[in-house]
Amino acid sequence: MAHSLRGSFIEETTYTRKKQPMDVSSLRSKKATAAGVAFVLALTLGINFAPSQAASRNLVYGSAAGIPQLNPIILTSATEMPLTTLLWAGLTSRNESGGLDPDLATRWNANASATQWTFTLRQGAKFSDGSPLNTKAVKAAFEYTLKTPVSQWKIEIDMVDSIRTTANTITFILKTPNAVFSEAVADIRIIKVSEVDNFNKNPSTSGPYKVAKFTPNVSLNLVPNPNYYGAKAGLTGIDFTKLGDSTAAVNALRAGSIDYLDHLTFADAASVKSNSALQLLRAKTSSQTVVLHMDNQNAPGNNLKVRQAMAYAVNRQSLLDNAYFGQGTVSTYNTVVADASPWQCSAKAGLTKYTYDPAKAKKLFAEAGITKLTWWGVSGILPEFTTMAEIIQADLKKAGVELTIKNSEVGAWVAGFYPPGTKYPGLVVPNIFSLQPDPAYSMYYMKSGGNESNWNNTQYDTLFDKAITVLKPAARKAAWCEGLKLENSQTPIVAMFNIFTVHAASSSVKGIWVAPNGMAHLEGASLGS
Repeated sequence: MAHSLRGSFIEETTYTRKKQPMDVSSLRSKKATAAGVAFVLALTLGINFAPSQAASRNLVYGSAAGIPQLNPIILTSATEMPLTTLLWAGLTSRNESGGLDPDLATRWNANASATQWTFTLRQGAKFSDGSPLNTKAVKAAFEYTLKTPVSQWKIEIDMVDSIRTTANTITFILKTPNAVFSEAVADIRIIKVSEVDNFNKNPSTSGPYKVAKFTPNVSLNLVPNPNYYGAKAGLTGIDFTKLGDSTAAVNALRAGSIDYLDHLTFADAASVKSNSALQLLRAKTSSQTVVLHMDNQNAPGNNLKVRQAMAYAVNRQSLLDNAYFGQGTVSTYNTVVADASPWQCSAKAGLTKYTYDPAKAKKLFAEAGITKLTWWGVSGILPEFTTMAEIIQADLKKAGVELTIKNSEVGAWVAGFYPPGTKYPGLVVPNIFSLQPDPAYSMYYMKSGGNESNWNNTQYDTLFDKAITVLKPAARKAAWCEGLKLENSQTPIVAMFNIFTVHAASSSVKGIWVAPNGMAHLEGASLGS
């Protein structure tokens, strides 16, 4: 259940892959093994600072781990994620608000049933080696994705039945209707498929930068792609540097040894924000949700009163302020769609607000006969979870419930409640979802068989499957709202708050923005004096 592959777990540690929906008839989320989680967490971090004030004006990019490989279709590490938009183009691209912008495709349309999507490509586009970046190349990239078992994005386009091309259009025929297919294709980056067997050696790129030099897990240098069809790169280059612990990383930023630090710790956010020589970078809105799981199929989590009691018992604002240093917003409607999301239908549609109410929680727990629960946390990483455990323990005491705190190493922790279907009666499990903001992604997580809370609700599944076929956004919002009402009333998870992944940079760095899922975008970055 590694966050790097499915959209939940350890957002502060890795953010590579977000769980994506798409084929409403048969898709189930792609899961990573506990061994994969342990691999990401166990990376040995060295430190190799390069001076950021070099006359070349290269931006020095600091991150916690090295970059293993470059193929964006088979992502293997969180550190590869920013490269997907620095080196590669998509038919469409996501913007700062979570919406879509044209990229290699200048326009697109769907038929009335959302089973056929046609994208018109800009003419004259080229790969960095000068070869044509045309419909033939795009089709090859999509076919490669569909045929590659280890592709991290295959799940998003599995509903594609066939692909047709003309000189300047590419048409996808789908097996099932999909009103958000234009979003799905944003994650399929266009590579030169003929190079995949030796991809780490000077691949031909389709984005604003190209690879000058790459040593896996050691170093990477990017330079502008002179053949890029879009806005020219604002930097003479980007040098990726592997950092040590968080203290050393922040000190390097303050000293000017690096220009940009990917994934700042929450504890350091305030000091960076108060430093006029630095800047704190985070999304305008967040689709990263911190939640609590209980086993909905086994006692006591199969009792609605217990789940509702938990939703009222936790002091969301206190948890956010103390565990995440206030970097987020509370989720009063207790859904995977954030309160601030334009897709949230809120109290106007009859959703209940789950505000902190220990008296109501105590009454519900008493009616359910619950006096004891166990916190199932993870040791050695995510200090935020440890802080949350202590606060929730005190919250539950006010509600008449004794919470025993148990923390295990990551492998044992994962095995305690994953994969979906695992029985874990009596446990309260913290987790983090990092999903795209559209409900087609976030609400997909709650479908039967796909979530660790084991909430299997066929009515919800039907509502989701209907909503994802609706092309008009206003009508689709109304359809999503029916599912949100069900989630709100049944409280299958305790959605506590949405957090902002924070990054940091020198004040001379311009043009970096952060997506709602926490990923930093440096395609438009530049360096001032």
